[in-house]
Amino acid sequence: NEGQVLEIKTTDDRFLSSMVGICILPERGLLFSDSRLNEVFFLENGSSDVKPISDSVDWQQPTGIAYSLITSEIWVVETSAHRISIINANGE
Repeated sequence: NEGQVLEIKTTDDRFLSSMVGICILPERGLLFSDSRLNEVFFLENGSSDVKPISDSVDWQQPTGIAYSLITSEIWVVETSAHRISIINANGE
């Protein structure tokens, strides 16, 4: 409805309250960074399940996010760590 704010929740019922970055993972879905939850989430095409892209990464305030078609890598800016972390499209 017009004027309403869309609330997005993860598969474990956490609200994405501080979504900062978003990018397309070609032919697979969307990636979101949430700087308050310290997580990068994945929404697969045709699904409504929002889930973490990786269980093995301890993100530190992820903000910017980009996907490289050339290297098939996901680049994540971790603001509080002052670094850019790189993972593959499988979250490794």
